[in-house]
Amino acid sequence: MTSLPQEIIDEIIDCVAQSAEHLSLLRACSLTSQSFRRRSQSHLFRVLDFGYPHPQDYSLRVERLHFLLRLLLERPELAAYPRQLILQPSFNRSRWMYENKTFHAVLSLLENLDEVIIKGVGRFGQSSGFWSRQAFVDKFWKPMIQPRLTTLVLRHIVMAPLELLMFCPQLTALTLICTTFAQPSNAQFVPLRPNRLKCNWGSETLHFVADWKGENGHHLLDFSNLSAFEYTTSAFRPLYPDINSFNNKLLREAGIL
Repeated sequence: MTSLPQEIIDEIIDCVAQSAEHLSLLRACSLTSQSFRRRSQSHLFRVLDFGYPHPQDYSLRVERLHFLLRLLLERPELAAYPRQLILQPSFNRSRWMYENKTFHAVLSLLENLDEVIIKGVGRFGQSSGFWSRQAFVDKFWKPMIQPRLTTLVLRHIVMAPLELLMFCPQLTALTLICTTFAQPSNAQFVPLRPNRLKCNWGSETLHFVADWKGENGHHLLDFSNLSAFEYTTSAFRPLYPDINSFNNKLLREAGIL
């Protein structure tokens, strides 16, 4: 088997990654031989899911972060594999991470991390201390995430900071699912020019983001590079009254109409 060309082996591993039992199979493949290991590890380490704070014991969670940092320092080749980061910072047991130096050190080593999913956060800014909206943006989001972000997914967030979108010059794909935004405290921004835009159950949100302008009169969203647009609603959430005219405006700006 190992005499096969590496391209064929990689295709086999990619197929394994699509199977229902992909985790156990990929672990087995990574132990088969050196030719199988790299591609298997690239799938195994592709997603770092901090979306639910297991285990519940704080000391164990801290220990796991320290273990991950040691692993990346001892095996620097592994740092190239993670591409997607999943966060769910509404849990009280997970909020400590966003100002934790070990967590910041881990993220700084992930050279190819470019996709972030934030889910189930509820309402931003209800708690005091670090979890205030501005502190989250200033102490975690801007220094650790924004400069390299190309794909952002926001799910079920009430009053998300619009600042999450305002300084992402590399962002090409944006998905908003049942998410609303708060007015930003800072009107300065770098315009977004996404290639792909998806919005589920949130025509008011789509209007807000698309129509928002800074002090210089420029829109936050520039649709000139848009190549794919998907909007989903339901019978229980009627469309915004002028959604059709808005869609036509969007398509014209994208050069489609």
